Amino acid sequence: MMNLPLRAIRYQVVDYLLKPIEIQDLIVTVNKIEAKSKSRNGKQVFDADLLTQLSTGHRPIPQRFAMSDRSSIDFVSLDDIICVETHKGKDKTEVVVKGHEKNEFILSNTPIKEVEKKLQSTGTFFRVSRSCLVCVTAIKSILRNAQYTIVLTNGKKIFISRNGYKTLIDFMEKNFETKV
Repeated sequence: MMNLPLRAIRYQVVDYLLKPIEIQDLIVTVNKIEAKSKSRNGKQVFDADLLTQLSTGHRPIPQRFAMSDRSSIDFVSLDDIICVETHKGKDKTEVVVKGHEKNEFILSNTPIKEVEKKLQSTGTFFRVSRSCLVCVTAIKSILRNAQYTIVLTNGKKIFISRNGYKTLIDFMEKNFETKV
């Protein structure tokens, strides 16, 4: 681990305050920061919080998932995936992403089980059937007619069984601490 003085130099620290903070020391430090900022003539000042996040591995960069088929490799942010579906008799996976219309998707050779392993780390994906994973934050509504239907934010409809409906509701209540 890098010692604190070296980190302070790297982050261009202006001053160091100890707790309990004295008001006069805080005022002097703020004045130093303002003077340093004015002396840069509009040049970018480094964001110490961002640099700390990057150096400690807490990166705000979204996780991305690589999906390939014969013609391309698509990199999709996990935050953008709405649902993942596969169809009986087909070994390809359809990935629906935010911004896609009802029948748009990215076709991938990645099996749904591999996609599920990656997506489970987010805590927002739920397998509603053997052939479909859904991001629960992308669920617009659940229709409880003769057949249970999930309506996603892009208008896509996904049919689920009564048992799938019950386990989805349990999942949402547990993970989002809400009563449905």
